[in-house]
Order: sequence, then C-alpha cells, then structure tokens
Amino acid sequence: ISTTAPGGGSTTVDGTSFSSPYAAGVAALVLSKNNLLSVAQLQTILETTVDDLGAVGYDTTHGFGLVNARRALDNTPSPSAPGSFTLQAPADGATGLIRLPTLQWTAADFATGYDLRIDDNADFSSPEVSVTTSLTTFTLTGTPLNAATTYFWTVTATNTLGTSIPAPLSRSFTTYTVPPGAFSLVSPANGANIITVQPGFEWTASTLAESYSFTLDDNSNFSSPIIDQTVSGTILTLPSPLTGGVTYFWKVVANNAISTTASTPVSASFTTPIVVPLAFNLLAPADGVNITTFTPTLDWSDSINATSYTLQVDDQQNFSSPMINLTGITTSQHTVPSGILINNIRHYWRVYAVNTSGTLLSTPAVRSFGVIVTPCDGDANGDRTVNFDDVTAVLGNFGTAGPVGDANNNGAVTFDDVTRVLSRFGTTCP
Repeated sequence: ISTTAPGGGSTTVDGTSFSSPYAAGVAALVLSKNNLLSVAQLQTILETTVDDLGAVGYDTTHGFGLVNARRALDNTPSPSAPGSFTLQAPADGATGLIRLPTLQWTAADFATGYDLRIDDNADFSSPEVSVTTSLTTFTLTGTPLNAATTYFWTVTATNTLGTSIPAPLSRSFTTYTVPPGAFSLVSPANGANIITVQPGFEWTASTLAESYSFTLDDNSNFSSPIIDQTVSGTILTLPSPLTGGVTYFWKVVANNAISTTASTPVSASFTTPIVVPLAFNLLAPADGVNITTFTPTLDWSDSINATSYTLQVDDQQNFSSPMINLTGITTSQHTVPSGILINNIRHYWRVYAVNTSGTLLSTPAVRSFGVIVTPCDGDANGDRTVNFDDVTAVLGNFGTAGPVGDANNNGAVTFDDVTRVLSRFGTTCP
C-alpha cells in the first residue's frame, strides 16, 4: 500500500493495520446490499471473491488474497425471508428424555431469530413453552416438563422479510417413564475408619435423577438424623465437624418425578477418629508481671483441632472460686470486663482448648499477674471513669468492704462513697 512517509514523500507498507480498513470497507459494502447475512456467510463471500496473490489459495504472506469489491457484490445474494432448515435433535419419536431437554435445529439462511414452541398437543394450541432465540439450540430451564408425557415441538425462522418453517413441520418426544437408575455409594467406604471429623461424601450418578436426598445419623435406623437434606449433585461436604470416635451411618436416595431409587448399598457406615485439641501456649500477660489496668487482654496461641476455649481467672491458685469461668470462646484472646479484677491482688489464669473429642490444658498450665492500679478517686467500679455506673456500683455493694463500690478507697462502702462519686462526677482517671 502506498502512503505518505515521515519527512515527506511516499513509501509502501504492508500488514494487517493497513489491510484491515480495506477488508472492513468491502464488508460494509456487502452488508449494505444484504444486512441479513450471518458472520459466516459474510466471511465466505469475502474469502471466495478475492484476487488470489502469491501461492494458489491461502498463504501466510497474502492471506486469501486482495479483496475485490465488485466481485464480492456480484456474489452477494439479495435479502429474502429465511431459507429452509430442519429439526435435528431429539430425534422424532425419541423416548426417555429428561424434563429439561436440549433441542437443536439447523441454521436457516438470513434468519435473525427462531420461535420455538413445545406443546403436549400436536396442533400447538396451548404451548407449554414459547420462546424466541437467536441461536440454533435451546435448553429448557425453570419449570420442568411433565414426566411420562409426549410433547411436540416446532421452530419458525424469522427476519424482517418473513418466516420459514422446517420440513417436517414438527417432531415429538416422550419424557422419561421410569424411576432413577441404579447407583452406588462411593466414599467414605462402608465400615471405614476415616482420618477426619469433617469428611466429604460421594456417590455415583443415577440416570434420570433430578435430585438426591442425603441422610446422616449416628443411629443405623436413621431415627434422629443429624443431616437430612436434598442436593442436586453427587458430592456433599459437611458444614461442621462431627464428634470424634463415633460410628455414623449415611444413605442417599435418588429422586425424579416418577419415583425414588435407593443406593447400593442402601446405607454405609464409618467411624470418625478421636482428634483431641493439640498443644498451645499462654502468651500474654507474661507470667508474674504486674499490670496497671483492670481490663487486660489475655492472649494465647491457637490450638489445632480446637473448636472453642474455656478461660478461668481466680485469685486462688487452685481455682476454687473463679471470678471468670467462661466457656465457648471462639477466638484465642479475651478482654477482661471492668469490675472483676481486684487491685493489689495477684490473679491466676488458665485456658482449656475444647472440641467434641476432649479438652487440653495450655502450656504452661497456669500463669499469674498482679494488678497494681493507682486508685481513681470516685471510681467505684474500676472502669477509670466516674459516672452514673459508679453510683450503681456503690448502691449494689452498700455495706460491704469493697473493693467494688468503694469510691473513696477507705475499705468500706458507705454513703460517703455516693458523695465521693457525685463530687467527682464526669472525671476520667489517667
């Protein structure tokens, strides 16, 4: 292609960047004569009307050749109503089809759309399905057809100039009339001692099955199912762990609109391993330190296999009367609420990792920390702020020796503590 050159003059160049506009221009010219051509038809016209260059036919230097606009126009048919086409699949009179079948037909020249109808009446007087598509295949979705029913189907090709119908005009098919086919339980194997408390389940596919009912129980008669749900596939993963060291029973039933089919074997069993929590450590506060807050965060490492933790805090080493005995903690730390720890007292804490197979005490088994907090005048509940909660703390502990409620830190909760709270009301302690 001749073109201007940088700095003046002209030069010749080649490549797709220069040839593409020519090809696009001829394609637009062809489509101006017949805008109903498909992409494949347009491509065929361009490729078969070129001036061949180089080696005969297509080559990697010249492609198919030089586009020829006149020849391309001369070989472009005038637009018309859609051409002839035929129904392809399912075959006429086919039986045993699923209730959401896929239908196929050949392409009609110049068609821009296809109207598909499915009816259980041969005259298509009340079609169950009536859709329009630009494709030559359609898969039913949503509400399935009825089982054990003969349906008739036809397609009309359309464009702006008219319509055409296939030859023959319609075909028929019959949906399945039998229950789901035989299938087998695969995994876990019957009687297996598995290595996880959260196994996956698998079974083979059952022909004509539309869903599967999965049941899991620790009773062989399935009288109290742990899981009883319907799934569409042949694999299921448990949402949460099972108990370790227990024998479970599972079964699957295939379902369709005719009936159900039980698996082979009808049920299977497996035994879960005893998987106790693994060792973990207390992290913070460090053992024996003194802290300057009533609300420390107690932290420990994660224990593998643990599903929760139990935290105990006491001012006695033997944990005879813990001030905190909290179960079901799902993270590996806990912030102590205000009003629990006692100033100038040593506190001991320990953590148990828990799952359905057992518990494990942390390493080390116990840590301690002292609480040394400068008294906050007027703070009766230890939250370092003097507000109405401190009045409540005084009244709730009236007549005791504190420390909760002792706003003036004299070792006794009396009316003087109410006066101290009111005199310091709104103060935030450092």
